[in-house]
Amino acid sequence: MRPLINETRFNQLLSRAAVLPLSLMILLAGLLVWQIMSLLRAFEWVQHTNQVVAQAYIAEKFLLDSETAKRGYLLSGNRDYLQAYEDGRRLAPENLSTLEGLVQDNPPQVERVRKMRQLWQKWQDLSDGTVALRASLPDGITPEAFEAQTGKPLMDEMRAQFTPFVATEKQLVAARYRTTKNTAYGVIVTSLLAALGGGLLLALSARYHLTALSNDYSNASTLIRDQAQEMKSREAWLQTVLGSLGEGVLATNNKGAITLLNRQAEQLIGWKQSDVIGRDVDEIFRLIIGSDLKIAAMTAEANLPSESLVGQILRDGRARDYNGTDAVLVRRDGAGTPISVFGAPIQTKTELLVGAVVAFRDITERKAAETELLRAKEDAEIASRTKSQFLANMSHELRTPLNAIIGYSEMLQEDAEADGQEDAASDLLKIKSAGKHLLALINDILDLSKIEAGKMELYLEDFDLAEMANEVAGLAQTLVSKRNNTLLVECDEKIGPMHGDLTKIRQSLFNLLSNAAKFTENGTVTLRILHRGENILFHVVDTGIGMNEEQQGRLFEAFSQADASTTRKYGGTGLGLAITRRFARMMGGDVTLQSAPGEGSTFTLSLPVTIRQLAEITPDAPAVDQNISVANPLPPETVLVIDDDPSTRDLMNRFLTREGYHVVLATNGEEGVRLARAIHPLIITCDVMMPGMDGWQVLQTLKSDAETLQIPVIMLTMVDKENVGYALGAADYLSKPIDRTRLSAALEKYRLQCGDAGSGNQETCRVLIVEDDEATRDMMSSLLAREGWVVQVARNGRAAIERVMEERPHIILLDLMMPEMDGFEFAYHLRQREEWRTIPVIVLTAKDITETDKLRLNGYVQRILQKGTWSRDALLSDVRTLIEASRKAGK
Repeated sequence: MRPLINETRFNQLLSRAAVLPLSLMILLAGLLVWQIMSLLRAFEWVQHTNQVVAQAYIAEKFLLDSETAKRGYLLSGNRDYLQAYEDGRRLAPENLSTLEGLVQDNPPQVERVRKMRQLWQKWQDLSDGTVALRASLPDGITPEAFEAQTGKPLMDEMRAQFTPFVATEKQLVAARYRTTKNTAYGVIVTSLLAALGGGLLLALSARYHLTALSNDYSNASTLIRDQAQEMKSREAWLQTVLGSLGEGVLATNNKGAITLLNRQAEQLIGWKQSDVIGRDVDEIFRLIIGSDLKIAAMTAEANLPSESLVGQILRDGRARDYNGTDAVLVRRDGAGTPISVFGAPIQTKTELLVGAVVAFRDITERKAAETELLRAKEDAEIASRTKSQFLANMSHELRTPLNAIIGYSEMLQEDAEADGQEDAASDLLKIKSAGKHLLALINDILDLSKIEAGKMELYLEDFDLAEMANEVAGLAQTLVSKRNNTLLVECDEKIGPMHGDLTKIRQSLFNLLSNAAKFTENGTVTLRILHRGENILFHVVDTGIGMNEEQQGRLFEAFSQADASTTRKYGGTGLGLAITRRFARMMGGDVTLQSAPGEGSTFTLSLPVTIRQLAEITPDAPAVDQNISVANPLPPETVLVIDDDPSTRDLMNRFLTREGYHVVLATNGEEGVRLARAIHPLIITCDVMMPGMDGWQVLQTLKSDAETLQIPVIMLTMVDKENVGYALGAADYLSKPIDRTRLSAALEKYRLQCGDAGSGNQETCRVLIVEDDEATRDMMSSLLAREGWVVQVARNGRAAIERVMEERPHIILLDLMMPEMDGFEFAYHLRQREEWRTIPVIVLTAKDITETDKLRLNGYVQRILQKGTWSRDALLSDVRTLIEASRKAGK
């Protein structure tokens, strides 16, 4: 639409109309100021001349006064005349100097003044001599004696200089008066002429600009009529567009009165536009906004918001979007329709708020779809939980029979070897190997499932890289040698430690070495470990068959190998590399591959030197007391305090030392474990909430080690877990299949202790096996009977409680997954009885132990004290009690 008036032209006219009078006024004012300044300067010169004349008369007066006083003294000898003489003698030169300063602009006048000063000086010198002579003579001397020495000629000459001096100044005064008069007339005439000229110019300018504006407004009137017609056409077109939209549109003015309602809005609200124009929007557009709205349950008493949507927009000028919020539009007939609604202010280019616009859409179908999606999400969550439970059950149900197979095969193999049955021993070795292979396959499948389900956890610790590399190489040596390969390990012995999940890193390297050994024959497999910046690079290099880019692209997919021919020739499930990459990415690293057909392959596992859990900050390695060593035995009453808080460590050290104990301090869990193994203290106090390795992890590590198993531990925690600690405690836990060496080491001290507690006969040591799987029970019974234990068995927790009531065992081996009463519930009931709380419990389970399970199985704890509630005396009492119990157990 064209503008009614050319804005540029209109602005130019206004500018000219304002600038021309202003410029004329400035010009007139400048001229007037100049003339007034000229008048003032002329007046100042007149005043200056008058001042010069007055100063000349003053100077002449002092000259005459001095002459008169001198004459009077000479004639009469009266010394009173000398005062006037002296005043004239002093003031006349000063006035002449002043006069000379006033006429500096007029050289002839300056010269006359200087002439008068010279004549005055001569007169003064002559007069001083005459006055001095008169003072020396007696009175009665006739005046005729001094007539020749009065200096009258000099005085006459000075007075002759004053006459032209004054005449000249009077001429200047007259001339300057004339100049002042002429200047005044000029100011008057100029002002009149400027006023007349300016007025005429303004009149002409005003006539020009008014004529131009009149023409513009005449044109604008015509244009307004044209634009009014155009507006009608545009309004009709806008209504057509708004009617074609899939959304309802409502607009208001800045008072909240409705100005527009399109066809969709009419249908949704139930009102016609012609019926609502000018009405308040709150009467027509009613919204109920909330998260628990049920359309079918809405009534007339439904709570409406205290301030409407449009009211909020008009109040603060901000848009509102309720697209993601449940909103129901109350129709004219009271029915409700779920809608998505968006409102925004209507503003001019200058951001002046002139109204609001609201767009809304019926989302009944979308809400139904969302309900369906929510139902599907819930079904998926149920399926996920079912899958997790299935994985846990599969872990138990698959590993439990394998436990019996591997255990019995080991026992039968030992018997066959002892009886010299070489063939049978060889067959049993194959059975055991096949069982372990099947176990490894099951573990791979379950690991992959746990990773995909997000159930896999990291267990971080510090370990030596060189030691770990040699250990992995030892495990892989047999596989590498099967195809006449050579295994090389390139790792600097001083490469230092790493903080990470040792088990997963070791498994990843074993997978890579196994893969390299499988596809290499009569070649070399190299494990190279490098420290680069903040990362550790594990390179596994082989001289095998290699692979092309297409094969590399699917290599890390689960159940995938290079191609079908590779699977047929070399075997394998294709899980090892997939699990390795997933492990690497869980730990913040990755696995990459470089390979070419016939040139071998290089797998690179890159991991951070310090692997972190989510939101975990790994503390700096603490400084260990170098004075603590096996070579320097400590006092028998040594207490190891493990706490990350310096204040707590200091407090414990002070009062324990005061009570006569020798105290060793550890600043974190890792240091505490190292010191416990090194010094074997009589008792340990351990904080639960510590960064890095927390108290429960310290407890698990200590109780998993046969050397530290018997050390009493007092846990210091901010959370009151005393009942849980007593009820759900386990002295140790082992994973199935059972490692006989580890089991024997864990049982050894208990056997010695219970043997000492009896009559010295080890057969009095009773062990209770709680296991629902019959094969596992029988295998464990046979194994322990061979070791000299008296074995009792129970098929579930309820039966185990009955066995304990019949005869108290010295130790309990406990499975967790059992019918009727599982291991957790049994442990709870076991610890409810005071006389049973000291029975050590070793957990034997095929279940994957989670962080929650570890928290429940914390019962390596003899006491749990709550920080902030325990007193010094109570703590010392518990320390004394546990040390006495430890001493008695050691006797």
